[in-house]
Amino acid sequence: MSISQLYPAPPIIDAIVELRLKTQFDKRELDRVVKAIKPAYDKYNESGEVDVQLRIADGKVQAQPGPTRPVHILSNEDQNDFCRIEEAKLHWSRLPPYEGWKSFKTRIFRDLQKLPKKIGIPSLERIGVRYRNRIDVPVDEDSLCRYEDYLSVNLQLPNLLDPQDGYQWKIEKHFKGRGMSATVISGIVPSELPKTMAFLLDVDVYVINDLPSDRERIADTLRRMRTLKNEIFEACVTDKAREIFQ
Repeated sequence: MSISQLYPAPPIIDAIVELRLKTQFDKRELDRVVKAIKPAYDKYNESGEVDVQLRIADGKVQAQPGPTRPVHILSNEDQNDFCRIEEAKLHWSRLPPYEGWKSFKTRIFRDLQKLPKKIGIPSLERIGVRYRNRIDVPVDEDSLCRYEDYLSVNLQLPNLLDPQDGYQWKIEKHFKGRGMSATVISGIVPSELPKTMAFLLDVDVYVINDLPSDRERIADTLRRMRTLKNEIFEACVTDKAREIFQ
């Protein structure tokens, strides 16, 4: 079984690469990073996020909002290439149609190349590579299908609960020899096609130790993470699912 098959119709609905920073940008640094990368995109939007703590006492609920964190979102004209810049995060994503790793990686390193020299590559706390896949499969005349026919990870159910009308599972795995970890999630999601059911296969590979500090090592780390992501994907789908991607 190949671990890096090229499918004419990959089921990818969101491809993500995230660099989480050990020390967040201050306001001046954040503004400089946004200014440097912004010209490479067609659209720009600034928003903010707030964490809210809820306190419950004597039957009353009190909301205590925290400070607003600025969020800068850059995108292309088609709204399927995104770069999200926050105080402690650089985040890239690609929505369908997915044009392949080479194109995605080129955009990421184009943006990293534009970081101001005085800032350079910040110290990192975490690197993540996440691919969310939606597998659309046909249903029978009773509007049923068995996800086990398409995913090799399955649950052993008692007769009373089989066939089920919905499922969700999550697996955590540490690959100590490779210095990586992965979270794999699957479940039923809303279908966008008639007479089909949709399964999510969400593969998130991340590194939190021995993190790279320059572009070359980041590129090598992402390459190895993508390889593991592909291995996990291929291990989780069946030949019947692969027929759908052809």
